[in-house]
Amino acid sequence: MKIAFLCGSLEPWRDGVGDYTRRLAGDLQACGHQVLVIALADPFVESLVSVQHEVSGVAILRLPKTLWQSRQLQAVQAALNDFAADWVSLQLVVYAYDNRGLLRDMGRQLLRLSGSARRHVMFHELWIGTAVQCGAKERLVGWLQRWLLLRAFNVWTPQLMHTSNPVYRQLLQREGLHALPLRVPGSIVIQNISHREARLALVARLGLSTEQGQQLLLAGVFGAVHPEWADPVVLRRLQTSCATQGRQLVLLHMGRAGVAGSALWQQLSSALAGVVQLHSLGELPSPELSVVLRGLDMGLATTPWALAGKSSTIAAMLEHGVPVLVTRHDSQLRGQSTPEPDSHPLLMRYVDALPDVVLQPDDLRRTPGLGTPISSTLLADLAAATQRR
Repeated sequence: MKIAFLCGSLEPWRDGVGDYTRRLAGDLQACGHQVLVIALADPFVESLVSVQHEVSGVAILRLPKTLWQSRQLQAVQAALNDFAADWVSLQLVVYAYDNRGLLRDMGRQLLRLSGSARRHVMFHELWIGTAVQCGAKERLVGWLQRWLLLRAFNVWTPQLMHTSNPVYRQLLQREGLHALPLRVPGSIVIQNISHREARLALVARLGLSTEQGQQLLLAGVFGAVHPEWADPVVLRRLQTSCATQGRQLVLLHMGRAGVAGSALWQQLSSALAGVVQLHSLGELPSPELSVVLRGLDMGLATTPWALAGKSSTIAAMLEHGVPVLVTRHDSQLRGQSTPEPDSHPLLMRYVDALPDVVLQPDDLRRTPGLGTPISSTLLADLAAATQRR
């Protein structure tokens, strides 16, 4: 099968959907399929870039965002014509193409680019303004985003649609769009090390003694730090929950926080001084990051409970066998019931007490695993859609 993927950006480790797309494309290429990956509006390049991935061999084309905005798409059109894909797969985030998320003529452009190929879309994010706490401005912008997105897909009419979580599936269903589930994976290759060994290495890295380390609860925050999550009151309550079990909470941040996230982390450090130990490890090479993840006693998600399925950082922690607690429950749909996320034995809501799986780490219960590869699920759904046509 020949599959062309379209996304916003392909800058490594700077765009989550780009990382997802490269990984998926590499898996498909390794299975014997022909793959082309195109970034339609890449803000990290100033001119057209055409390369082959150094590991997977996947052909990659990156179009500067300025060319997308001026609709100078001749190079993309030529690449797609030469490739002659069976399927064109759009990995959609509305803000990748417009700073306000407004897809004005997206449907017409996609129709021109995809030609006679079958059409697929993965909705990584939808319109804003759907949650009860959203103000009038967010609801207005979200209404316009939704109207333009639906108009685009009335023109482009994909034969197959996917999304990562039940909330998005419900919102799309209300608009007459039936999206199948397709999980989001993590992007960190799992290292062959036990939780116990990795934990000892992490305790040593932080400069803690082994004896002290046995009384600590090592919790990891991976990726962006959001203002809604960085609530000292919630984290103090979490430390109180730890203290009732004779544990001291140590909070680690891994990955790229950005300027705003780093400022929030510093504010938390000041607000929680003497209550919770905070450490920042920054961006780490993938093998090193995998060992840190394996050494955690638990992960703390910054994504709301209802949208847990869209987070690749949650997926990475779960794949490493780390129990993940979700402290945010602030994303409830306006005017309709909010579906629960897809279940996972290590994904839990935090209310006031720590689950046993966090307090009693067991390597057998924390065996890492990737589950069914998303490439297998995607291929099966593409094959089924091809037969229906």
